[in-house]
Amino acid sequence: MLHLAAKGSELAVSAALSPLLNNTQPLTLGSLKTLLNQGIEERSMQVRAVDLSAYNVLL
Repeated sequence: MLHLAAKGSELAVSAALSPLLNNTQPLTLGSLKTLLNQGIEERSMQVRAVDLSAYNVLL
């Protein structure tokens, strides 16, 4: 599993592991590869702008 994340996409492996870990069936390398081949939808998130004015006061 670590090899798949290192050679491919760590985010894709992480996204594929989530439903597998929530399932009652045993987690196998084959089931992980199957989900990766099906193409797990990667999650996206938005990051708000950071207000650094409080940090500047400390300087």
